[in-house]
Amino acid sequence: MSRTPSRPRLALRAGIGLLAALPIVVAACRGALEPEPSPVTGPGALTLDLRTESPGEGSIQLLVTGGPVDSLDSGQPRFWASVGPDRHRVIVVGDIRAGPLIRIWVPNRGRADAYEATVEQVAAPSTYEQRDPAEYSLVFERPDVASRAGVRPGS
Repeated sequence: MSRTPSRPRLALRAGIGLLAALPIVVAACRGALEPEPSPVTGPGALTLDLRTESPGEGSIQLLVTGGPVDSLDSGQPRFWASVGPDRHRVIVVGDIRAGPLIRIWVPNRGRADAYEATVEQVAAPSTYEQRDPAEYSLVFERPDVASRAGVRPGS
C-alpha cells in the first residue's frame, strides 16, 4: 500500500529544498548585490600626464580648471604656476616628453572628474618655435583609483 504524503509534509520538503538551494543562489548573485567601491576621497595628488607623439619639447603652457588646488609640483627644473580660485595657469620648461608632467594637490580626490586641463602653448627645445597645441592632450590620473578625468586636447 502506497502512502501519499500529506500537504504539510510536502510543504516541509519543498521548504527544505529551497533552503538547500539558497546558498547557491546567494553565491551566484553576490557580485550583483555588493555595492561598487567608492572612490577615494580626501586630500591628495592628481597626476597630469602629457599625451603626444612628439619626441620632446622645450616648454609647455597649460590651463587647469575645475576646482581648488592646494599646490602643484613638477619633476622639471623650471616650473611656474599661477594658482587662482578655479583657474590655474602652469608653465613647465625642460626636457618635456609624454608621461607624467605635473602633480596637482587637491583638497578632495573624489572630485577628480571636475578638473580639466588644456594645452595652451607648446615650444620646441632650443629654438622655442611654436608647436600646434592640438597635437597634445592631458589626462588626470589618480594612481590609487583606476579612473580618469579631464581629457581635452589643446584648443
